[in-house]
Amino acid sequence: NIIVFDNAKAFAGFDVNICDGQTYLLNATGGVNYEWSPSDYVNHPNSNNPLAFPDDDMEFTVEVTDENGCKDSDAIKIGVFKILVDNDTIICSGDSVQVKASGDPAAEITWTPSIGISDPSTFEPWISH
Repeated sequence: NIIVFDNAKAFAGFDVNICDGQTYLLNATGGVNYEWSPSDYVNHPNSNNPLAFPDDDMEFTVEVTDENGCKDSDAIKIGVFKILVDNDTIICSGDSVQVKASGDPAAEITWTPSIGISDPSTFEPWISH
């Protein structure tokens, strides 16, 4: 006799975006054993729901084994939103300096506190004191 089992059906979740420095709780389904990679960026690579701590945009793949020993894999992409600003600058009273925010595209930006900022909603405002 030959018994044919249905294939395992791994599901790693939907792609997500997070802010720089945040973690994300992964949650795979479809099996009884799980193996996440890259394993260096998850706290429990053999859990169905480990905590991921990507330092940049990353794709995590999970290999799932079901109760019959059948395997399948799926992947989830985690986009990490990063924004960079100019280095600290010292200015004298009455002077001004232009600063710049860059990095991943943002829908909007707000500089706070807004006192002395030419336009707190632009990526390159002038700051005066």
